[in-house]
Amino acid sequence: MTREEQVAYCLNCELRSFDPKKGVLCSLTNDYADFEDFCDSFKLDAAAKNRNTKHADRQSEKQLLKDTLGLSNFGVRSVTVAGWITTGFGGIIFLFFLLFGGVSLWGIAFMIIGLITVNKGRKQKLKCSDKDVLDSDF
Repeated sequence: MTREEQVAYCLNCELRSFDPKKGVLCSLTNDYADFEDFCDSFKLDAAAKNRNTKHADRQSEKQLLKDTLGLSNFGVRSVTVAGWITTGFGGIIFLFFLLFGGVSLWGIAFMIIGLITVNKGRKQKLKCSDKDVLDSDF
């Protein structure tokens, strides 16, 4: 188990302590966690777990808002779909100006940003599908 995984585990324990120089410590040993899979002394701090869960949810919502170019506010939860919407919007702007004898750099910019977002969404999808299924997931 990595230090990061141990800290995530310890943040939900009543027996955690904090040292500004070292970070999250076990209050029983006043040192870093040394367990491998689970801690025998773990005592759930329900309030801390609730707080940490809410914080993680807020962080993931902020990241989704950023990844979908703000379209998650309108119900678009897929980064790839947000990219295609942005690309289509840029194409419409570009064609509108083209029909009236001009060229819109805004339309081109939206199409480029949209295609970059589509690519990002596809990479995220591939990254998620590559994860191994663990026995603990069942």
